[in-house]
Amino acid sequence: MIERIKDNKKIMPIITVFLIILVVVGITYAWLVQRSEGSDNKINLTASTGLELELTDEEDAISIVNGVPMSDGQGLATTSYKFKVKNKGQKADYTLYLDDVEIEGDRIPDANIKYSLTRNGGNDVATPLVNTHKTENNQTVRELDHTIIGEGTTQTPVVNTYTLKVWIDSEATTSISGKVFKAKVRLEGVQTEDSLEDTYEVSGTLYDDNNQPVQNGVVAVYSNPLYTTTDSEGKFTVKGLEFGTHDIYYVPGKTLNEVQEMSKSQIEGVSGVGKGSISTTSISSTISLSNGYDIRNAIKEKSFNNSIIGSIQNIKNSGVNTITASDKEYSADIVYVNGNLNLTSDGAAANGISNLSFANGTYTVGNENDCATSLTTAGMAKNSVILKVNGNLTIDNDVKLTTAKSSSGYGGPKGLFIYATGDIINNGEITMTARGAYATGEDVYLWQNADKSFEIVPKDGASGSSGFASSGQRCEPYCDNYYLGNAGISGSNRKTGGGGAGGGYRYKSTITSSGNGKKGTSYSGGTGGGASNAHSLGTTQMAPDNAMENGGKGGDSAALAWDGYNPTGGAGNPNGNNYGNASSNSGTGGLLVIYSKRITGNGSITSNGSKSDNEWAATGGGSGAGSINIFAKSVANTISITANGVQGNGYGKGGAGGNGSITIGDVSSGTFIKTN
Repeated sequence: MIERIKDNKKIMPIITVFLIILVVVGITYAWLVQRSEGSDNKINLTASTGLELELTDEEDAISIVNGVPMSDGQGLATTSYKFKVKNKGQKADYTLYLDDVEIEGDRIPDANIKYSLTRNGGNDVATPLVNTHKTENNQTVRELDHTIIGEGTTQTPVVNTYTLKVWIDSEATTSISGKVFKAKVRLEGVQTEDSLEDTYEVSGTLYDDNNQPVQNGVVAVYSNPLYTTTDSEGKFTVKGLEFGTHDIYYVPGKTLNEVQEMSKSQIEGVSGVGKGSISTTSISSTISLSNGYDIRNAIKEKSFNNSIIGSIQNIKNSGVNTITASDKEYSADIVYVNGNLNLTSDGAAANGISNLSFANGTYTVGNENDCATSLTTAGMAKNSVILKVNGNLTIDNDVKLTTAKSSSGYGGPKGLFIYATGDIINNGEITMTARGAYATGEDVYLWQNADKSFEIVPKDGASGSSGFASSGQRCEPYCDNYYLGNAGISGSNRKTGGGGAGGGYRYKSTITSSGNGKKGTSYSGGTGGGASNAHSLGTTQMAPDNAMENGGKGGDSAALAWDGYNPTGGAGNPNGNNYGNASSNSGTGGLLVIYSKRITGNGSITSNGSKSDNEWAATGGGSGAGSINIFAKSVANTISITANGVQGNGYGKGGAGGNGSITIGDVSSGTFIKTN
């Protein structure tokens, strides 16, 4: 009997193993353990995630006739039922449940039932079934008609053998006369991403049949696959090996790029290829390969990626916590979801998940406490925000996923990190547009490569642009002079974009000027400078403000005279002050990091800057776009990805914010390989 769970938050195969029926008639106790209808001696199930669990039973059903309440010693000596949990796929966490089965009449209370469940020959321990009751959604597990009797983790090809014994407690009284205990044992497993503590690296020195080190040779390991090259002394290290046994090859006469384009069968067909086998369970100091090659001084170690992604891989709880990377500490507000997360347009996914809210088609991760509270050092943004999904993340059409932002206009958190152990199916929008943080920039160590180098978002983004000061002969009776602000510099190599300078408008005046845009940071695009409007016969120098550093406020605007042509402040966190009744936008592009196996769908990923608009006067500079960093084996070309600075409308437009950077690559080999 194979069932499927209806909770879309998990990918779980569920296998019903057998039924346990304890029937009490009068004061005579009969106990029968039997197989559920339609179940076979072997049940195989392959989940859509690639997880394979095989459950087999070793013995026939237990049958005890005319049973009576027993002492613990007698219960532990009863005939047992044995079964195996075998994982033929990837690492999996699993739980063994004892589910109620519908009966006619009254049920024997759990307080009168004892059991013993041992794994792989462990010690028998008599356990009252009532002790397994837990709280789920403010209810006891018994109220939910099931109870947990065992939990475990299985790696391929490990087999766990269980022994189960169930009996009626000796303290049972005649009050249970005529009652029935009927339940089924259920196995529920969920594929888990191998965390870095569960992956390995193997190093050694490759020698040829002449006892000479193989210099600059290509080494490939399957089945991931993983690739590396030997150095001038024949030494190499392969990182990211999953638990189990792997084929390892030395591929002579080929470059690394050539080997990466080859299939396993093509590699095996290369003339003179050396093939051997390595295992993460045990490793010999010398590994023999075909055609006379061997690996000497082989060493196996657990891998550790000293990066933010490496730290996120080990997260299993929600809450504000400190994560480390390259000996730096980062404060993060973490939302952890153990199972699939489907962000639907009805907002149902936010129910019961702390710090994940929904309103107006938008799911928001984190809260305002993660963001800046004032334009002071003490008031800067405190936390990054992490959404970790132990499964697939699906974003439906017309659904947006983003972070909280300050209601006072001080920006968002110090980046959004999305980590899914499975795939991301994005048909909506993932965005950090207008969510840049007011915070001091710092190097953000995203990933550590096999050679110990890092993929870093640098603390300083691209530069902002300089404003202008213009003077000239006063023109009468009328003349219009519009001055366009300079655009911010675009970011590259994971940098955010710089802020644009303000624009200017001169009418019946001899002089006007604009404010400077500022550079971006690792957490924010640069902010825009203020605009000015010189609309009189005066000669006074306009003094619009420069933008603030660190993703702060945009520059204020200035005007020599008000005549309905009101200049605007620059875009920032918040926007600079506008003159008169003019208005402009708050926000800068933020830091966005996404890690998953694959990204599919037809949605968008954005971290754009903001602009300043004013149809009839000069406008402030736009803010810089953010930094988008994607780590995935593949990203569908139907996904739109933008990190654009924008320019507002008006007479004397402010400069556009600089474009941010978009960096996409694969780290399955242990080293980041750029793919865009």
